[in-house]
Amino acid sequence: MIAEIFKQQRFEAGRQQGRREVRQEARQEIAARLKAWEDWNGRRETAQANGQPFTEPPPTLDAIQNGRHS
Repeated sequence: MIAEIFKQQRFEAGRQQGRREVRQEARQEIAARLKAWEDWNGRRETAQANGQPFTEPPPTLDAIQNGRHS
């Protein structure tokens, strides 16, 4: 019985660690996507301010586009 409780505690601790890692990875991915959009928008605004055409497509959302998985 004590071994089962210990096993369950180890399982829960590993599960929580996994969740933390997934959340951290998600935050990093969101930050990278946000930076890509901000960089693109900066180039767009610079071109517009200089009266230059800007034909670079915006960054894609890769895995998720318009709320649907591709």
